[in-house]
Amino acid sequence: MHAFITLGLGIAIAFIPVPASAMRFADVLKDHSPPGGNLVQNPATEVLGPPDGIVAQFQEVDLTTPGFVTVEFTGSAIEDAPGNDFFIHLIDWTVSENEIFLVFASLGGEVFESIGSSGIPTGSAEAPITIGFDLASANLSSASFIKIVNGRIATSCCESPDIDAISAIPEPSTLILLAFGLSVLAVRIPRT
Repeated sequence: MHAFITLGLGIAIAFIPVPASAMRFADVLKDHSPPGGNLVQNPATEVLGPPDGIVAQFQEVDLTTPGFVTVEFTGSAIEDAPGNDFFIHLIDWTVSENEIFLVFASLGGEVFESIGSSGIPTGSAEAPITIGFDLASANLSSASFIKIVNGRIATSCCESPDIDAISAIPEPSTLILLAFGLSVLAVRIPRT
């Protein structure tokens, strides 16, 4: 009987949507290329904390080095779990601007593994969009550093995505506590 309860709880944890209030956000700016863009001149620190609609862009270093930003999640590392483990929150990510980017992750901040690319932009003008990434795609079990690199160099305009925030799902222990709390509530709610 206990095995079925444990299995059921495990399945429930995998499919429980994570509440926005439980998300963790990048909180340290480790490195970046010059901030700013065609119209966006916000400081690089705008990528930290929860999404607020104020974005940062990162421009090319030179004609061979694309713009980039590296952030850190302090406290505890992002842990690989089923599905996406971290998310990049963007605004105004449209096909016409073609602001593609590459994503890398690292546990110690020295050696970065490729997680993948953003793909072709699919957002709407001035609208927020969130793209998820999975540490398992680089065979990483955890990471504390996320690096976003512009997918192209454009010296005139629109090279860099408009990054609002970078978030991570809570560590598995938080999800277990959340599922346990929900299961206790389900048992305690009187049925009519």
